[in-house]
Amino acid sequence: VLHFPLTVLHVLRILESKGRVSLDPGTEVRIHLIGTAQELDQRLAFKELSHVLPGVTLRFAFIGHEISPEYHLKRFSCADDKISIVAYSGVYNTFVPEGCC
Repeated sequence: VLHFPLTVLHVLRILESKGRVSLDPGTEVRIHLIGTAQELDQRLAFKELSHVLPGVTLRFAFIGHEISPEYHLKRFSCADDKISIVAYSGVYNTFVPEGCC
């Protein structure tokens, strides 16, 4: 269950080591994930990131045509709103112009 959030954490750590992202407390990081219908069902596992990145706000966009229309533009949050997820049922090139995230 934690493999996907831990993979995201690993990528963030690599990007931080290269100076591409800051993970300092008070920072907000926006992450767009494509093709993540299964991970959306495991969204509570992302709460664990708040324990290893205290003070960092993570804003996820789960994007994919395989995401159920019932979740389209639905927002989920946890860890005192430090972790939030918006689901988008569609393709990425239509998501970005709508400015959802």
